[in-house]
Amino acid sequence: MFFLVNFSFDEIGADQSVRHGYFDIILASVGPDEILTPETAKEKIKEYLRSLKPKTDIFENVKNIYLDDLIEIKEISTMPVMIRFQSSLGPVPESTSWSFPMGEKNDLISYVWNTGQEHTILSKNGERSTDPFLNFNE
Repeated sequence: MFFLVNFSFDEIGADQSVRHGYFDIILASVGPDEILTPETAKEKIKEYLRSLKPKTDIFENVKNIYLDDLIEIKEISTMPVMIRFQSSLGPVPESTSWSFPMGEKNDLISYVWNTGQEHTILSKNGERSTDPFLNFNE
């Protein structure tokens, strides 16, 4: 059994600007003797996040973390399943993103970003720094 967990957070930038962000965590049962429940998954993730605070500066200016969704996955589908969709008002804000910010895992591979490296979502002129995956107008 797996849980895919979506979070958002409030942050105050180094320049005192108000910021927000999102991150996801995936978690699996250790073995047949440990059956994860939503409650035990939340507790394990709280412990994990608390353990990260002294180890990295990624949460240095984060004030609050919100649990947006806790999705139990009993079996991985062989067909695509949309897990999350979020629409926001306004243009894409200036932001950065990276896969596996706590370090690369041998059994998890990012095929879009260079793992562990920070990426700017917008270029200096305010345009996205990546090409569309799909264009519905073509």
